[in-house]
Amino acid sequence: MELVNLDYDEFAERYPKQLSGGQQQRVGVARALIDEPDILLMDEPFSALDPITREQLQDELIRIHDELHKTIIFVTHDIDEAIKIGDRIAVMQNGSIAQLATPEDILKNPANEFVEQFVGSNRLWKTPDMLTARDIMETDFPVINQDKNIAQAIELMKIHKTPFLCVADKGPKNHIKLFGILGRNRLYGQDSKAKIKDIMKTDFKPINPDTSLTDVMNERQENQITYNPVIDKDGYLLGLITDTSILNVLHDIMPGKEDY
Repeated sequence: MELVNLDYDEFAERYPKQLSGGQQQRVGVARALIDEPDILLMDEPFSALDPITREQLQDELIRIHDELHKTIIFVTHDIDEAIKIGDRIAVMQNGSIAQLATPEDILKNPANEFVEQFVGSNRLWKTPDMLTARDIMETDFPVINQDKNIAQAIELMKIHKTPFLCVADKGPKNHIKLFGILGRNRLYGQDSKAKIKDIMKTDFKPINPDTSLTDVMNERQENQITYNPVIDKDGYLLGLITDTSILNVLHDIMPGKEDY
Protein backbone atom coordinates (compact mmCIF):
# COMPACT_ATOMS: atom_id res chain seq x y z
CA MET A 1 0.00 0.00 0.00
CA GLU A 2 2.92 2.31 0.67
CA LEU A 3 4.32 1.51 -2.80
CA VAL A 4 1.11 2.68 -4.52
CA ASN A 5 0.63 5.67 -2.17
CA LEU A 6 -2.42 4.42 -0.26
CA ASP A 7 -2.20 5.24 3.44
CA TYR A 8 -2.69 2.00 5.37
CA ASP A 9 -4.56 3.50 8.33
CA GLU A 10 -6.98 5.29 6.02
CA PHE A 11 -7.65 2.68 3.33
CA ALA A 12 -6.82 -0.82 4.61
CA GLU A 13 -10.31 -1.52 5.97
CA ARG A 14 -12.29 -0.06 3.07
CA TYR A 15 -14.33 -2.07 0.58
CA PRO A 16 -13.80 -1.53 -3.16
CA LYS A 17 -17.06 0.47 -3.47
CA GLN A 18 -15.63 2.92 -0.91
CA LEU A 19 -12.67 3.73 -3.17
CA SER A 20 -12.48 6.10 -6.12
CA GLY A 21 -11.62 4.80 -9.59
CA GLY A 22 -8.02 5.94 -9.22
CA GLN A 23 -7.71 4.31 -5.79
CA GLN A 24 -9.14 1.06 -7.15
CA GLN A 25 -6.54 1.07 -9.89
CA ARG A 26 -3.79 1.58 -7.32
CA VAL A 27 -5.09 -1.47 -5.46
CA GLY A 28 -5.09 -3.39 -8.74
CA VAL A 29 -1.43 -2.55 -9.32
CA ALA A 30 -0.54 -3.53 -5.74
CA ARG A 31 -2.43 -6.82 -6.12
CA ALA A 32 -0.58 -7.59 -9.36
CA LEU A 33 2.80 -6.91 -7.74
CA ILE A 34 2.28 -8.75 -4.46
CA ASP A 35 3.67 -12.07 -5.80
CA GLU A 36 6.66 -10.29 -7.33
CA PRO A 37 6.13 -11.35 -10.97
CA ASP A 38 8.93 -10.86 -13.48
CA ILE A 39 6.55 -9.46 -16.09
CA LEU A 40 3.45 -7.35 -15.56
CA LEU A 41 0.73 -7.13 -18.23
CA MET A 42 -1.48 -4.04 -18.06
CA ASP A 43 -4.31 -3.91 -20.60
CA GLU A 44 -5.51 -0.30 -20.91
CA PRO A 45 -5.58 0.11 -17.10
CA PHE A 46 -6.19 3.87 -17.10
CA SER A 47 -8.58 4.24 -20.04
CA ALA A 48 -11.74 4.74 -17.93
CA LEU A 49 -10.23 7.39 -15.66
CA ASP A 50 -10.54 11.15 -15.86
CA PRO A 51 -7.53 12.98 -17.41
CA ILE A 52 -6.14 14.30 -14.10
CA THR A 53 -6.30 10.93 -12.33
CA ARG A 54 -4.93 9.23 -15.42
CA GLU A 55 -1.89 11.51 -15.52
CA GLN A 56 -1.27 11.00 -11.81
CA LEU A 57 -1.33 7.22 -12.18
CA GLN A 58 0.97 7.39 -15.20
CA ASP A 59 3.47 9.26 -13.03
CA GLU A 60 3.03 6.68 -10.27
CA LEU A 61 3.62 3.82 -12.69
CA ILE A 62 6.84 5.43 -13.92
CA ARG A 63 7.97 5.82 -10.31
CA ILE A 64 7.11 2.20 -9.44
CA HIS A 65 8.93 0.98 -12.55
CA ASP A 66 12.03 2.96 -11.56
CA GLU A 67 11.89 1.43 -8.07
CA LEU A 68 11.16 -2.21 -8.94
CA HIS A 69 12.68 -2.52 -12.44
CA LYS A 70 9.86 -4.80 -13.58
CA THR A 71 9.19 -5.53 -17.24
CA ILE A 72 5.76 -4.06 -17.98
CA ILE A 73 3.79 -4.72 -21.15
CA PHE A 74 1.33 -1.85 -21.31
CA VAL A 75 -1.50 -1.87 -23.86
CA THR A 76 -2.96 1.51 -24.82
CA HIS A 77 -4.64 3.28 -27.73
CA ASP A 78 -3.35 6.63 -26.49
CA ILE A 79 -0.07 7.49 -28.26
CA ASP A 80 0.62 10.31 -25.77
CA GLU A 81 0.42 7.77 -22.95
CA ALA A 82 2.71 5.37 -24.80
CA ILE A 83 5.28 8.09 -25.43
CA LYS A 84 5.20 9.22 -21.81
CA ILE A 85 5.62 5.87 -20.07
CA GLY A 86 7.21 3.58 -22.65
CA ASP A 87 10.88 2.75 -23.09
CA ARG A 88 9.97 1.02 -26.36
CA ILE A 89 6.73 1.18 -28.33
CA ALA A 90 5.28 -1.50 -30.59
CA VAL A 91 2.81 0.02 -33.05
CA MET A 92 0.38 -2.67 -34.20
CA GLN A 93 -1.16 -2.79 -37.69
CA ASN A 94 -3.63 -5.53 -38.64
CA GLY A 95 -2.29 -7.85 -35.95
CA SER A 96 1.37 -7.36 -36.85
CA ILE A 97 4.07 -5.07 -35.48
CA ALA A 98 4.47 -2.15 -37.88
CA GLN A 99 7.33 -0.68 -35.86
CA LEU A 100 9.11 -1.51 -32.61
CA ALA A 101 11.37 1.29 -31.43
CA THR A 102 12.00 3.94 -28.81
CA PRO A 103 9.45 6.77 -28.54
CA GLU A 104 12.05 9.16 -29.95
CA ASP A 105 12.72 6.99 -33.00
CA ILE A 106 9.03 6.48 -33.72
CA LEU A 107 8.41 10.22 -33.55
CA LYS A 108 11.35 11.12 -35.74
CA ASN A 109 11.53 8.10 -38.07
CA PRO A 110 8.13 6.44 -38.54
CA ALA A 111 8.53 3.16 -40.40
CA ASN A 112 5.62 3.70 -42.79
CA GLU A 113 2.64 5.90 -43.57
CA PHE A 114 0.42 4.06 -41.10
CA VAL A 115 2.77 4.74 -38.19
CA GLU A 116 3.19 8.36 -39.27
CA GLN A 117 -0.58 8.90 -39.35
CA PHE A 118 -1.11 7.03 -36.09
CA VAL A 119 1.52 9.06 -34.27
CA GLY A 120 0.48 12.32 -35.91
CA SER A 121 2.67 14.63 -37.95
CA ASN A 122 2.62 17.34 -35.26
CA ARG A 123 3.40 15.11 -32.29
CA LEU A 124 6.95 16.46 -31.89
CA TRP A 125 5.47 19.92 -31.34
CA LYS A 126 3.75 18.53 -28.24
CA THR A 127 6.87 16.74 -27.01
CA PRO A 128 9.78 19.17 -27.51
CA ASP A 129 11.98 17.20 -25.10
CA MET A 130 12.17 14.51 -27.78
CA LEU A 131 14.07 16.99 -29.95
CA THR A 132 17.75 17.26 -29.08
CA ALA A 133 20.65 19.49 -29.99
CA ARG A 134 21.61 16.90 -32.61
CA ASP A 135 18.24 17.45 -34.33
CA ILE A 136 18.39 21.25 -34.43
CA MET A 137 22.06 21.94 -35.14
CA GLU A 138 23.47 23.08 -38.47
CA THR A 139 26.09 20.74 -39.87
CA ASP A 140 27.00 22.76 -42.94
CA PHE A 141 29.01 25.65 -41.54
CA PRO A 142 32.13 27.49 -42.76
CA VAL A 143 35.40 26.92 -40.91
CA ILE A 144 38.40 29.27 -40.81
CA ASN A 145 41.86 28.84 -39.32
CA GLN A 146 42.66 31.03 -36.32
CA ASP A 147 45.81 32.39 -38.00
CA LYS A 148 43.85 33.94 -40.88
CA ASN A 149 43.15 37.68 -40.85
CA ILE A 150 39.95 39.71 -40.79
CA ALA A 151 40.01 40.45 -44.52
CA GLN A 152 40.01 36.73 -45.25
CA ALA A 153 37.21 36.18 -42.73
CA ILE A 154 35.03 38.85 -44.37
CA GLU A 155 35.59 37.29 -47.78
CA LEU A 156 34.61 33.86 -46.46
CA MET A 157 31.47 35.29 -44.86
CA LYS A 158 30.49 36.84 -48.19
CA ILE A 159 31.03 33.59 -50.07
CA HIS A 160 28.92 31.57 -47.63
CA LYS A 161 26.43 34.40 -46.95
CA THR A 162 26.76 33.90 -43.22
CA PRO A 163 27.20 36.26 -40.23
CA PHE A 164 29.52 33.88 -38.36
CA LEU A 165 32.47 31.54 -38.80
CA CYS A 166 33.73 28.62 -36.75
CA VAL A 167 37.38 29.11 -35.90
CA ALA A 168 38.75 25.59 -35.97
CA ASP A 169 41.23 23.10 -37.34
CA LYS A 170 40.32 19.96 -39.24
CA GLY A 171 42.10 16.91 -37.89
CA PRO A 172 42.16 13.20 -38.78
CA LYS A 173 38.96 11.85 -40.39
CA ASN A 174 37.82 15.47 -40.81
CA HIS A 175 37.27 15.83 -37.07
CA ILE A 176 36.95 19.52 -36.26
CA LYS A 177 38.57 21.00 -33.16
CA LEU A 178 36.83 24.26 -32.27
CA PHE A 179 38.82 27.19 -30.84
CA GLY A 180 36.28 29.96 -31.07
CA ILE A 181 33.33 31.62 -32.83
CA LEU A 182 33.73 34.70 -34.98
CA GLY A 183 30.55 36.73 -35.38
CA ARG A 184 30.23 39.70 -37.72
CA ASN A 185 29.88 42.05 -34.73
CA ARG A 186 33.49 41.31 -33.71
CA LEU A 187 34.84 42.66 -36.99
CA TYR A 188 33.71 46.25 -36.53
CA GLY A 189 36.54 48.74 -35.93
CA GLN A 190 39.25 46.13 -36.36
CA ASP A 191 42.35 46.36 -38.56
CA SER A 192 41.84 44.21 -41.66
CA LYS A 193 45.20 42.52 -41.01
CA ALA A 194 44.36 41.57 -37.41
CA LYS A 195 44.51 37.87 -36.65
CA ILE A 196 41.25 36.06 -36.00
CA LYS A 197 42.64 34.36 -32.90
CA ASP A 198 42.94 37.79 -31.26
CA ILE A 199 39.29 38.79 -31.66
CA MET A 200 37.30 35.51 -31.76
CA LYS A 201 34.90 34.59 -28.98
CA THR A 202 36.43 31.83 -26.88
CA ASP A 203 34.15 31.77 -23.82
CA PHE A 204 31.45 29.77 -25.59
CA LYS A 205 29.58 27.07 -23.69
CA PRO A 206 29.49 23.75 -25.57
CA ILE A 207 26.27 21.77 -25.82
CA ASN A 208 26.04 17.99 -25.60
CA PRO A 209 24.34 16.53 -28.71
CA ASP A 210 21.73 14.77 -26.53
CA THR A 211 20.65 17.97 -24.74
CA SER A 212 16.90 18.52 -25.18
CA LEU A 213 15.49 21.43 -27.16
CA THR A 214 13.89 22.76 -23.96
CA ASP A 215 17.23 22.85 -22.15
CA VAL A 216 18.95 24.42 -25.17
CA MET A 217 16.34 27.18 -25.30
CA ASN A 218 16.65 27.83 -21.56
CA GLU A 219 20.44 28.01 -21.84
CA ARG A 220 20.27 30.46 -24.74
CA GLN A 221 17.78 32.69 -22.96
CA GLU A 222 19.53 32.72 -19.59
CA ASN A 223 22.96 33.51 -21.04
CA GLN A 224 21.94 35.54 -24.13
CA ILE A 225 23.74 33.10 -26.42
CA THR A 226 23.55 33.48 -30.21
CA TYR A 227 25.65 30.50 -31.32
CA ASN A 228 25.80 27.15 -29.50
CA PRO A 229 28.55 24.77 -30.66
CA VAL A 230 27.52 21.13 -30.28
CA ILE A 231 30.53 19.12 -29.10
CA ASP A 232 30.86 15.33 -28.84
CA LYS A 233 32.44 13.45 -25.91
CA ASP A 234 35.87 13.64 -27.53
CA GLY A 235 35.72 17.41 -27.83
CA TYR A 236 35.07 17.59 -31.58
CA LEU A 237 32.61 19.95 -33.20
CA LEU A 238 29.48 18.25 -34.59
CA GLY A 239 27.40 21.29 -35.46
CA LEU A 240 26.21 24.73 -34.49
CA ILE A 241 22.85 25.83 -33.11
CA THR A 242 21.70 29.22 -34.37
CA ASP A 243 18.43 31.15 -34.38
CA THR A 244 17.94 30.06 -37.98
CA SER A 245 18.51 26.37 -37.28
CA ILE A 246 15.98 26.46 -34.42
CA LEU A 247 13.38 28.29 -36.51
CA ASN A 248 13.80 25.83 -39.36
CA VAL A 249 13.13 22.86 -37.09
CA LEU A 250 10.19 24.53 -35.36
CA HIS A 251 8.70 25.38 -38.73
CA ASP A 252 8.94 21.75 -39.82
CA ILE A 253 7.06 20.45 -36.77
CA MET A 254 4.68 23.39 -36.21
CA PRO A 255 0.96 22.56 -36.45
CA GLY A 256 -0.69 24.10 -39.48
CA LYS A 257 2.63 25.01 -41.11
CA GLU A 258 1.06 24.52 -44.51
CA ASP A 259 -0.98 27.68 -43.88
CA TYR A 260 2.12 29.87 -43.59
